[in-house]
Amino acid sequence: MQSPLDNQARLIYVYRGKSKIISSTDLIHINGGDMLLMRCGQFVNHWLENNEEEPYEVIAFQLLPNVLQDVYNNELPIELQSLKNEVEVPPLIKISSNKTIDHFFEGLRFNIENKKLVTDEYLKIKVRELISILISIDTSEANFFLGQLFQSKAYQFQEVINKNLFENLKLEDFAFLSGMSLSTFQRKFKEIYNMTPKKYIVGKRLEKAEGLLKTTSLRISDIAYDCGFEDIAHFSKSFSAMYKSSPRDYRNSID
Repeated sequence: MQSPLDNQARLIYVYRGKSKIISSTDLIHINGGDMLLMRCGQFVNHWLENNEEEPYEVIAFQLLPNVLQDVYNNELPIELQSLKNEVEVPPLIKISSNKTIDHFFEGLRFNIENKKLVTDEYLKIKVRELISILISIDTSEANFFLGQLFQSKAYQFQEVINKNLFENLKLEDFAFLSGMSLSTFQRKFKEIYNMTPKKYIVGKRLEKAEGLLKTTSLRISDIAYDCGFEDIAHFSKSFSAMYKSSPRDYRNSID
């Protein structure tokens, strides 16, 4: 999921697994049985810890314009045509486990495992069937999504930064979510914030951590994770450099 979806969309069904997906504007948790509609944009995926012996398993449809044109003979269902421009929808929509969708994907999974049954014509039929199922579920947001399938939205640079400051993301991830190369992202960031992205992001995370140390009894490790630090030692070192005190000593000094 770490690739731009230029002029296309993706539909993903999770057979088994847990994940956290970050888009330019949203944070969504998914579990087995959930389905995602992903419109044009950038996404970062973090698979969560797996306590089961079986591996994670998903199936994805890459909804390319030429594929849909072929499936629908250059036409879209009337229901989608009428909704196309009525409302703006987010780039990522979660559809929770649904029996009709579950049955569809179980049948699809069986045929995929028997590869001789999978032909281009079969896949066209299944794409059309799946979209018909989504329309029949009557989830208006999903229908609006399908109607606007290939309309991309340019998100404001600062919106991406502010919404994801406290997620465990690297600079490369911020650049990706902004639709930029790392070098372009760093240059634009310095133009707007007058400092490097690393200094700004770490500073904001430490400010939040300092506030939590003052006002809560959360464990220091939990505060570090909540503020976007993956490594406790790095958090403590960064905090000490900024506040001239370790997180533990800082909290004790307040008491």
